[in-house]
Amino acid sequence: MNFIKKYNQEITLGLFCAGMFCYSLGLLNFGKIFSIQTFFHIGALIFILSSYSLFQKQPWRIMYFPLICFILVCILGFISFADTTLSDFTLSHKFKSFNTHLAGPLILFVVAFIFATYIQAKYVKFLFNLIVILCVCVVFASIYEWLNHSFATHREPLFFFHIIATNIWLFGATAFALTGIYFFTSLKAKFLCILVYILAFLAVLANGERSFLLGFVGMSFAPFFMWRYNFKKYILIFISFVIIICAWGAYTQSKTLSQRYNFGHMIDNLMLVWNTLPIEMGQYDQTCFVANSRECAQQSLDLGQSKISFEDSALTRLAMYKSALHLIAQEPLKPHIVGATNVGSYLHSYYAFDNPYRIYINNSAYDKSYTLYGYNHIHSTPLSLCIEYGFLGFLAVLCFHLFIFYVAFKGAYNNSYTPMLRFVCLGIMVFLIGLWIQAQFDVFYSINIQPLFVIFGLFLGFYTNKDCNENSFNNQ
Repeated sequence: MNFIKKYNQEITLGLFCAGMFCYSLGLLNFGKIFSIQTFFHIGALIFILSSYSLFQKQPWRIMYFPLICFILVCILGFISFADTTLSDFTLSHKFKSFNTHLAGPLILFVVAFIFATYIQAKYVKFLFNLIVILCVCVVFASIYEWLNHSFATHREPLFFFHIIATNIWLFGATAFALTGIYFFTSLKAKFLCILVYILAFLAVLANGERSFLLGFVGMSFAPFFMWRYNFKKYILIFISFVIIICAWGAYTQSKTLSQRYNFGHMIDNLMLVWNTLPIEMGQYDQTCFVANSRECAQQSLDLGQSKISFEDSALTRLAMYKSALHLIAQEPLKPHIVGATNVGSYLHSYYAFDNPYRIYINNSAYDKSYTLYGYNHIHSTPLSLCIEYGFLGFLAVLCFHLFIFYVAFKGAYNNSYTPMLRFVCLGIMVFLIGLWIQAQFDVFYSINIQPLFVIFGLFLGFYTNKDCNENSFNNQ
């Protein structure tokens, strides 16, 4: 026991490092025996029992607002238990989903904050450096899978269950690279960051998800608007022209690509498709008219195949967006269900078979199952949150993220803070931009949520750590 008490900080650091390492491999648990988040729980317990005398109240002032937001969402999540639309979603399923999407991340957020606030700053720096290294390792693993399968995209590296699960790591590497290019003065360090940025771009291409590419592009331009530098006004004017030219080029040149990446065709016909009822959108989906492909609503089939075709993944998402917006408009404040991946099944039960706002696919987009609504989620985090926790819940989550961004922005340019803290603040700002863009077109699973809230907790804790500077500790 004396050994644990004497080396409690080092033991806690080791457990936190082990947890982040496992997350970077794409692991959430070791079978049914051990959950990865338990590394953080054990580490926090050891640290709290051994070092509680170090704790002070002042650093917790920075946590008041995010905790209020988190608790509000938790309350709304509990209220959603009363909804009986999804009859197969039993009370035990609801509690499990609540723990996965709300209680679990809240605990990780708090224990990471405690660790980074009261432990020696050098250990937090070590952990942040490790996270950057792990991000770069996931980049290399993604590129390896790409090359190993003859440049085939949509290959999951390491033990990740899906390519979506790598967003934290690929965006983390990109944020580090872009921040380093701006922050470091050494030419060798800048060159290294440029190399990491190029590799991150290749990893995004290897990933193949359009939302990742959009997030990467947004992150690449964001620093020009957020950071301070000489001749910013003139450079921003130039960059704005570059963005316009790039957007026009992407619009025109994408028309030569496959239907999946033909953004020009999608933009040209977006309003036509959007003004169609979700149950009739199947007329634009070629697979509805291919034998033994997918079962589409009769309302779509009766209209016949349109001369305009839309890539089926994008079309299904548009149909689900419109269907979700109709539900939100009917019940804007009502919490419906916890967990973004349960929304597809919820909408499947909410809309009657012939309701015009039911999407045109009668079964799962992946197989012949009739228990899903096209996809198991609607590929939009904001819309999903509005359905899950109502509009108030969405606002609470939005305010939580904006608060993290505000703290990072406030710390990025404060010269009284340590260089490491200012670097982390700059990186968090860029990182959030990428996540926000990507979240418009997808949702987060447990493998995304858990390390994300560890990072958020570490950031706020590092920000208040007295070893970083006395002002951040005393005046929050």
